Amino acid sequence: MGKLAIFISHPIQYQVPLYKKLSKKIDLIVYYYSKFGAEKYFDPQFKKEFKWDINLLEGYNYKILKNNSLKQGFYFFGFINFAIFKEIFKNKFDAVLINSWSYLSDWLVILACLISKTKLLLRVESPYNQEILKPKWKLFIKKIIFGKILFPKVHAFLYIGEENRRFYKFYGVPDEKLFFAPYAVDNERFQKEYEKLKDKKEELRKELGIEPDDVVILFVGKLIPKKRPMDLLKAYETITTIRMMRMCANTANDNANSSYNLNNKEINEHSEYDVNNKIIEKELSYKLNGIFFKIHNILGRFAKEKQYADALENELKKADIKYRREVFLDVFGKKSNIPDFIIEDKILLEIKRKPTNTKEDYQQVKRYLESTNIKLGILVNFGLEYLKPKRILNSKFKIDKDNSLYHLQNSNSFVDSHNENHSHHYSLNSHSFVDSHYENHSRHHSSNSHSFVDSHYGIHLIFVGEGDLRQELEKYAETVINNINHNANNTNLHEYSEYILNKNHSHHHSSNSHSFVDSHYGYGIHFVGFKNQTEISKYYAMSDIFVLPSDVGETWGLVVNEAMNFRLPVIVADSVGCGSDLVKHGENGYIFKTGDIEELARYLEELINYNANNANLHEYSEYAANNENLHYKNHSHHHSPNSHPFVDSHYGSKRRLQFGKKSFEIVRGYNYDNTLESILKIIENVNN
Repeated sequence: MGKLAIFISHPIQYQVPLYKKLSKKIDLIVYYYSKFGAEKYFDPQFKKEFKWDINLLEGYNYKILKNNSLKQGFYFFGFINFAIFKEIFKNKFDAVLINSWSYLSDWLVILACLISKTKLLLRVESPYNQEILKPKWKLFIKKIIFGKILFPKVHAFLYIGEENRRFYKFYGVPDEKLFFAPYAVDNERFQKEYEKLKDKKEELRKELGIEPDDVVILFVGKLIPKKRPMDLLKAYETITTIRMMRMCANTANDNANSSYNLNNKEINEHSEYDVNNKIIEKELSYKLNGIFFKIHNILGRFAKEKQYADALENELKKADIKYRREVFLDVFGKKSNIPDFIIEDKILLEIKRKPTNTKEDYQQVKRYLESTNIKLGILVNFGLEYLKPKRILNSKFKIDKDNSLYHLQNSNSFVDSHNENHSHHYSLNSHSFVDSHYENHSRHHSSNSHSFVDSHYGIHLIFVGEGDLRQELEKYAETVINNINHNANNTNLHEYSEYILNKNHSHHHSSNSHSFVDSHYGYGIHFVGFKNQTEISKYYAMSDIFVLPSDVGETWGLVVNEAMNFRLPVIVADSVGCGSDLVKHGENGYIFKTGDIEELARYLEELINYNANNANLHEYSEYAANNENLHYKNHSHHHSPNSHPFVDSHYGSKRRLQFGKKSFEIVRGYNYDNTLESILKIIENVNN
C-alpha cells in the first residue's frame, strides 16, 4: 500500500469526500495549515463568521499543523508552518501532493520535497485561458521559473480540466507526466438531494412567493467583484425591460380595439374624425424605444444632452436606421427650429435632460411638427428616473380608418403616449388622446383576451451568497423592480398607480433574506444570504437556470458542478475555468464573453422562451443584442385570427429540460473516482 501525504490550507468541503475514498485504498494523511472551515471563523469575503455544517474531519487521517504566521489568513504570509519539514523528513512518504502555490507554506513543502528527494505531485487550478491574459514580461519570467526550474522537478501533474491541462502544456510539461484528476463535488450526495427534492419544487418556491410556472434564474457564490454578480442583475434588467415593452406592444393593439371603440361614441360627439386601432409608425417607434432604454440604462440620468444625443446617433448607426441630426426647418420662408433628430423622415425626435417634462417641451415638439409634414414626434427626457418617452402627433393631421393622416382645418392636439394608460381627455375645443404603451397587464386573462408572452409566468432571480457588493446589488435591484412598475403604469393616474405599487410591489424580509418583488407582473429579485451545505440544495431544486458570470480568478467554479447535479442548464462567462469541460455550448448551456451583458441576456432569453422552430432566432438574437427590435414573429401553439404571435414558454421549458439532462450526463464524468484512479496509478509507478 502506497504512502501519500496531502498538504492543504484548510478543510474544504469539496475535497473531503476524495480523502475518504483515498483512505480506503492507500495510507493517507492530510496536513492542514489551519482549521478554518472545520471550526467557526470570519470570512472577509462572506462578511460573516461561520463554519461548514457538515463534518469535514472524519473518515480519514489528518493533522493540523501549527501556524507560525503573525497574521493568519488567506494571503501569502497567512500560512507559515515550519513543522512541514519535520513531517516530510520523518515519515518518508512515497509522494506528497499540494493543491496550490498561493501560500508560503506551499513553497516550504516544495523545498522539503526537493531536499528529501520525495516525489512531488502538483494539482493546482490555474487555467490557460486566464494565464495568457497576463503581461508578456510576467509570462516570460514564469516560463523560466516554472518551465526550466520547478516543473522538471515535479514527478506528476494532476490536471483538473482542459484549461488546466493546457496551462501545464504551455509551460512545457510532457504528456506522460499529465494525469486527469477532475475537479468534482460529492455527486452522490447532491444526486440524493435532487431525488429527495425534485417533487417539492412548488413547495420550495412558496417560501419566496414564486409561482410554480415562473422561471427562476440562480446565482450561487460570494457577492464580490470577481464573481461579477452585477452583470447578471443587469442582464435580468434587460430581459425584463424588453419583455415588458414587448408585452405592451401586444397590449397596445388590444387596448385600441377595446378602449377606442368603447369611447368612440363619446369622441364623435366632439369631433368629426375616427380613431382606429393602430399606432402611428409602430415598428420604428418600438425600435427607438428599445434604444432609449438601452442608453438610459448605460448613461443613467445625469449625463449631458449632447452625450445622450451622441449615444443615440451611435445606436442608430448600429441599427442601420436612417436619420438627420439638428436639421433647420423652413418656417414661413425662414430657416429656424432645430429638432435633435429626424428619423427616416417619419419621426421627429427631441431629447431633454431635466427633472420633469414641461408644457413648453410639448409645445416645442408640436411647433416643430407643424413646420413639417411629419406625423409623429417623440419627446424623450433622459433626466427622469423612470424613462417614459412621449409620442406627440402632428396637429395638422387627422387619423382615418386606414391609419393615414390628413390635414385638419381646425388644429387639435393629439398625445399618443406609449407610457400611459388608455384614457380619453377632451373638451369642446380641444381633443387629446392617450394611447397606452404600458397598459396595466394582468398575468390572468379572460377567455376573450389575446395570448401574450408574459401572460402566465414571471421571471425571478435568486442570489445565494454574501459579500461586499450586496448593498449595491440590492439598491440596483430595487430600481429594477421600480422601473417595471413605473414603466408599466401611468404616473398621471395617481390613485391607480399608488394602488398598483402598494398592492403588488413588495419587499420580503426573512432573517438575512431580502426580496424585491412585483407580484402583479411576476418579477422578483431575491437575496437570501449565505447558505451552508445542508441548505444549498433547495435553491438548486427550485431553480430553472444557473448562471456564473465570473471574471479572471474563477479558476474552476464548483457551483457549476453542483447545479448540473440538479439537472440545470448552465450559462458561464468565458473566463470561468470549468467552461471548456462542463459547458457544451448549445447542448447543456451557453458560454458568453465575460462582461457582455447583452449576450448573457440573449442566452437567458433563449432558455426562457426558446422557439422550437428556431426560424426567427437570428432575428431575435440581433434584437436582444441591440435592445431595439420590440416586435418580432415567433411560433405559437394556438392563434386565433386576431391573436398576437408570441414565444410559448413551453418551448423554453422543453429546452431547459433537454439541456438539464445533458448537464447531468456530463457532470457524472467529473467525479472523485477519476482522481482516485490517477493517484493510485502514480503511486504504483513510484513504488515500481
